Amino acid sequence: MATGVRVSSESIEAYQNIKLGKKQKYIVFCVNDSKTEIIVDKALSGKQIEKYNDFVDLLPQKEPRWAVYDFQFEADGGGQRNKLVLIKWVPDDAGIRPKMLYAGSNDELRKSLDGIAVEVQATDYDEVAYEIVLAKAKQGTR
Repeated sequence: MATGVRVSSESIEAYQNIKLGKKQKYIVFCVNDSKTEIIVDKALSGKQIEKYNDFVDLLPQKEPRWAVYDFQFEADGGGQRNKLVLIKWVPDDAGIRPKMLYAGSNDELRKSLDGIAVEVQATDYDEVAYEIVLAKAKQGTR
């Protein structure tokens, strides 16, 4: 189900900055008010946010979003690792139309985000808990 919503050049540039430049810790994407583009809702550098849970608190309770987070963790074999995590945030309390719009626009965004290592689909805050994302990030890491 394609919605005709396209990914803005600003969103692609922001993703490249997090992927290649490591200039940001996370990006939150949303659909603009006219429902024509996926735009950057929030983007902050690693110096502006210290804890993963502070990032999770930015996800709205009743509105869908996508987020890319540069997840840093200690690998089981030792050593620091980073993986780009795509979070598809569709809370249970969101309206049916926004849920459908985000579901139908998901593939368009996903095609623009090469290099995503982990995907998390979440309907409530428990599904984006640090421990859950950590377990997914550690899969396949030595």
